[in-house]
This record gives sequence, C-alpha cells and structure tokens, in this order.
Amino acid sequence: SALLAGVAGADRVVGEPAEAAAIVRCCGYLPLAIRIAGARLAGRQAWSLRTLHDRLADESSRLSELRVGDLGVRPSFELSLRQLPARARTAFCRTAVLGAQDFPSWVVDAVLGREDTHEVLDVLVDANLVSLAGRDAGGQPRYRLHDLLRCYAAELLAEEPASVRRETLSRVLSVLLALAKTAAADLPPAFGAMTGPALPAASPKLPAAPLEWFTAERKLLAGAVQLAADAGLDELAWQLTAAAVPFYDLRGAYDDWRRSHLTALAAVEAAGNIAGAAVLHRGLGQVRLYHDEYEAAVADMDRSAALFRSLGDVRGEALAVAGLGTVARVRDHPREALSCYRRALTGLEQAGDQTGVAQMRNAIGSTYALLGEFTEADTWLRRARDLAREIADPHREAKVLTELGTLHRDAGRLPDSLACLRLALSILEDLDDERCSAYALLGIGQTLLAAGEPVQARGVCDRALRVFRETGNRQGETTGLALLEQAQRRRSPSTVTRA
Repeated sequence: SALLAGVAGADRVVGEPAEAAAIVRCCGYLPLAIRIAGARLAGRQAWSLRTLHDRLADESSRLSELRVGDLGVRPSFELSLRQLPARARTAFCRTAVLGAQDFPSWVVDAVLGREDTHEVLDVLVDANLVSLAGRDAGGQPRYRLHDLLRCYAAELLAEEPASVRRETLSRVLSVLLALAKTAAADLPPAFGAMTGPALPAASPKLPAAPLEWFTAERKLLAGAVQLAADAGLDELAWQLTAAAVPFYDLRGAYDDWRRSHLTALAAVEAAGNIAGAAVLHRGLGQVRLYHDEYEAAVADMDRSAALFRSLGDVRGEALAVAGLGTVARVRDHPREALSCYRRALTGLEQAGDQTGVAQMRNAIGSTYALLGEFTEADTWLRRARDLAREIADPHREAKVLTELGTLHRDAGRLPDSLACLRLALSILEDLDDERCSAYALLGIGQTLLAAGEPVQARGVCDRALRVFRETGNRQGETTGLALLEQAQRRRSPSTVTRA
C-alpha cells in the first residue's frame, strides 16, 4: 500500500486501509498496475477507494480500468506476447480455461492438443508470462499465470470461437479424468463408488504415487468439476466427481465430496443425464450417511436405485440397495439391513463384481454379529476374508479382520480379538487409510477395556478421536467418547497387556 499511498495520497489510503489493500491485490502487487491505480485515484478526488476497488473487482474489465493516459498494463503484455512464437501465444491464452488454478506441465500439452511441448512452457516462463509456483505433494513443478496476465489471457481466449474454447477445456478435463481414474484404481475401493465408461483421452503417465497425486490435484479437481458444470460438460462433471471419491473417502474429505457431488448433480439433471444422476445420488447418500443425515441418505439411495433400475444396471442398483442396508444397520434395524444386503449380494453376484460380493459377505457377517447369531456371523466373515485374499484386496481383508476382532471379543476370546484387530490396523496404516484405521483403534480400545486395561484403552481411543474430529466423523467421535468415558471410570490393574 506504500506505493499506492505515494501516488494517490497517504491520507486517502490511511482512511480506507482495507480498500487500499484490496486494490493492491487486484493489481496483483505489480508496481506498474499499482502506480496506474494510484494515478487514477489522484486524478479523481471525488472517488473513494471503494469505488476503484469495485471497478477492479470485475476481472473481465480489470485491464481496461488499469489505464491512465498513454500508460496501461495491457500494452506491456501485448508487447511481450508479440515477441513469442505462434504456439507459445496460443498456449498462453488457452491456459486461461482453468481460471485461477495453478497447473502441472501436461496442461500445456492438452491445450495445444499435442505432446512434448516443454519448449513452449520454457518460452513462456522465460518471457515472464508464466511463473513457477513451486512443487506439489507429488514433486512435480506447478505453474501459474500472474493475476493480471490471467485477465489478459482470458480476454484473448474470449476472442476464440466458442467451439474452440469448449474443445480446449474438454481436452484438459479429459486428461485430468484419465489421470484421476488411474490414481483411483490403486487406492482402496470406496464402498459404493462407481466410475463411468472411459472417455477418449491420451493420458500422461501418473507422475506420483496415487495418494500424493490426489493430494496435489485436490484443488484442481474441485475447480474442474465446477468448470465442467458451468460449460455444460455434464459427463465430465460427474465422472471427475466420481473418480475422486476413493480419495475423499480415504482422507475423510467429506466437504469436498458433498460440494462436488451437488455441483455435478445440478449439471447432469439439467442435461437429463440419468446414468450420471444415478451415480451421484449414490455418492451423496454415502457422504450423508457419514454425516448421520439418515433420512436424506435414504432418499438419495432410493433415487439412485430407481435410476439404475430404469437403466437396467444391475450392479448400480445393487450398490444403491447395499447403501440402504448400511443406513438400516446404523439405525439399529438389523433385519432390514440383512434383507437389503442379501438383495445386493444377488445383484453383485449376477454382475460378476467380486469386490462387491466380498463387501456384502462382510456386511452380512457383521449384521449377524449384531443379532447375536455368532456362528452365522463367523461363517460369512470367513467367506468374505477368503474372497478378499483371492482377489488381492487387502483393504477388504482388513475390514473383515476388524469385524472378526469384534466377534472374538463378544465371544470372550480376547487374545484372538486383539490379534485380528492389530493385523487389521497394520494393513490399514500401510494403506494410509486414516478413517478405517481409527475404527480399528476403537476396536482395540474396546478389547483392551474388556481385558481390564483402561489406561491402554484410553491411549488408543485418543488416537482414534483425533482422526474422527479432523474428518468431521460425528458417529465415530460419539462412539469414541463413550468408550473413553468408560475407560476413565475404571482403574488399570498392575498387569498390562501390550497394545
């Protein structure tokens, strides 16, 4: 604000410090732009700083506002751009399709519709039209346009035919989707998660481990869903949303999960995209279940099941019915849950979805345990574990082990319970699944408490509660707090079972 004060007058800046700071931000902290803004204020004493801020807030006209006499920001940008090769000029303006997002290098390939464009990016960086924004969680460099340069690029992009703008955005988002699907395939499967058919897109090699890649592209993915929805690219909107669900589930990113689903759902419903709506209602139902919004979860899953049924999609309908079973189980209606799970199992077997079959065997076994039918529970859980091993699904095996640990505890076999739960925790921690690890920790805490070890039970409960609070898992937090209260009421004996 000092530069602005030096040109516009210190008294005016001191009188409106918040507006002065906002003007400097709109100028992207560029000295030339700040001097021009100050000169405009100096020549218009009747203007408040708020007046100029309001005029600069509209990015589509910001560069026109940053001009006084023969001095302007746009001419300096035009001069820099005229000196570039044609491909670099095209790449510069088309990167504006992503808005304010920073981006990895493959985006330049995508906007130009060709590979090996590193030299184009080098030209843009050397000309100070694109800047290096650092390295992301996966170790790859990120690039961005200065705020005012982005406004200029957007002006140039707006001069392109609408078909070119749409095609450019579609290419970028299709590559992003291909990368997201590749990354999601190596994450633990989220219950009920579904993806759409492959879209034609040349995908670069995943530049990082799947979890690191999703962490790096989390903001880009969220922004991409909004961009796709705004552009009427409903198929891309819902597929990008669905592809991120395994990451959201693993990280407990429920706000991102809900927001992206609502955005994409509005787009697919406007377009009459039934398949997309079916998938999104199933996903919304799941995140609402996690937030204990049971009536809304049932409504979404019922809607999903009906839409899948209308499409003749047996697997999709089965996964929606399985979700209804989980809501029933959480609401303490185990017989209703069993009915849903058996219906879902039949559909998943018919569809040949072995991962889903293992999930349903697990769910049926755990529900029998709730009913006190331990022999049936043991049979179903062991069948689930056998299938999980057969299809090399360590995440499902860990979930089954967690249920077996509970079953052993209820039967008084505490050493067996601890063995199953500790093995489950080890697998889940190796998979970096914080949410399911927290539930395994709760199970260990419950068994330790049953074994007369409240001090150790409190320790593992505290670890689980930290995760539940960080991820907004109210149901898990409630269970953990109840267990912690029990542990605090008891005294620990001298003999301690090592946790």
